Amino acid sequence: MTSRNQDRDTGTRRRAAVSSTTPRRPRGVESTARLFFEGAPEGAVILDAAGVVVAANAAFLEILGTTAERVLGRSPADWTGPAARRAFLELLDPPPGGRRRGKVALRRADGGETPALISTIGLEDDDARRIFVIVARVASKNVADPHDAHEEPAVLRARLDAAAAELAAARETSAERERMAALGRMTSGIAHDLNNALAPIVGYAELLLEGPSPLAPEVRADLEVIHTAACDAAATVRRLREFYRGQGRPAPEAVDLADVVEHVVALAQPSWRDQALAGGAVIRVVKDLAPGVLVSGYASELREALLNLVLNAVDAMPHGGTLTVRTAFDDGRPVLEVSDEGVGMTAEQRRRCFEPYFTTKGHGSGLGLSLVKSIVRRHDGVVDVAGAPGCGSTFRVTFPAPADAVPTTPPHADPSQAPLHALVVDDEPASLAVVTRFLALDGHTFETATDGDDALRRFRGGRFDLLVTDATMPGLSGEQLAEAVRREAPSTPIVLVSGFGAASSGRARPSVADVRLAKPITLAAWRSALASLGRAAHA
Repeated sequence: MTSRNQDRDTGTRRRAAVSSTTPRRPRGVESTARLFFEGAPEGAVILDAAGVVVAANAAFLEILGTTAERVLGRSPADWTGPAARRAFLELLDPPPGGRRRGKVALRRADGGETPALISTIGLEDDDARRIFVIVARVASKNVADPHDAHEEPAVLRARLDAAAAELAAARETSAERERMAALGRMTSGIAHDLNNALAPIVGYAELLLEGPSPLAPEVRADLEVIHTAACDAAATVRRLREFYRGQGRPAPEAVDLADVVEHVVALAQPSWRDQALAGGAVIRVVKDLAPGVLVSGYASELREALLNLVLNAVDAMPHGGTLTVRTAFDDGRPVLEVSDEGVGMTAEQRRRCFEPYFTTKGHGSGLGLSLVKSIVRRHDGVVDVAGAPGCGSTFRVTFPAPADAVPTTPPHADPSQAPLHALVVDDEPASLAVVTRFLALDGHTFETATDGDDALRRFRGGRFDLLVTDATMPGLSGEQLAEAVRREAPSTPIVLVSGFGAASSGRARPSVADVRLAKPITLAAWRSALASLGRAAHA
């Protein structure tokens, strides 16, 4: 008896010792945790070790717009679309004791999506089994994760670097705008001076070509080259100014490719004949030109493209050969071909020859053929090249067929137009002389002035059928002179001439002038302006 009682007492003491060393869970903790979980303002979900939902609170069910029956016992993979599923499942695998955060679009029961900020926590239950807790809160699509302040330094540093890059890009954009504006102002001034310098070259060349005295064929040919080169220079100035000022291009015209070829071959003569002969080579030019091959576009740009092709062909024949320029139709489409008997190109060179700065010559900028491709594209055409090493090259340009294209011809003086007495005003003597020669060529009379104040006095003291004035002059400008004449004699036609390029061309504001012309003025543009004034007067 005594022994049994002693054993019973010993066991009781042992159980008491074990009980005193094991902490007891306070009564009511489970129920308190359950209340906290159920009443939390943020969505919360508990997954078991197999990744199946074992609990979800009311806030989470509200986010998904669903019921507990449709969530419990299922995988959370159904809460996202296919595109976001992989990223979401990675969030659901935090390390033991660790957490993951991210932004995921959760799919609601109605098929819509709700952007949510997700936090997952890896825990263990009493039996050392892993469980996961998901906490979700609704977020605006444009709102960053509020946990960002607690993110790792590398993540924060990446965000700061991105913000700094955006700021630097904004500053660079602003600086680029300022540079472009400054270049635009500088280009306008250069364009004004160049156009004034080109005005007498273009004007006098046309006067000589239109003059009553016959010219020797070689003199006429030389004058046509001078005239074409000056017009192309003026077009280059115009394109430069349009680039920096963002102005629109003029309407395209029907251009005869045969005329383009004739002008370019004559213009490139110093290269294909004179310089080649100086180097001991002879280059023969063959022109195979079909009549009536018209392209809708810009003659100056087409001449520029062809000139680059011709010069490229000349460079490819250092020992001489035949250069063939051909125009034709291919299935109704205009075609321009330039062939040479030069060194030719490999397949790799043919593939890359239109790239900017690519060259096989050892000299030059490598921009000629890339410029050709750019011009052809602007005319909705295509350019390709064929050939092989030692067998020369052929560049073929194909354009879309123009619809009912008719080549433009310079207008002549209208014999039915009565002679006019004009007041011509310009502070540039050469430009003034060109306009007066144009007037005299068609039988009109004129008086001149070199500044706005003198012109206004002359106008008030005489009778004039037309006022032609430069737009920018010291003192009383052409714009101000036109406004004063318009107030005193509203029916007097006014032509405003500008050296600032093509932006000033076209119909002017009626309150200021009737027509604007850009320097250098061509005879065709001048006659067209007078014809439009005559039509307006009889309308």
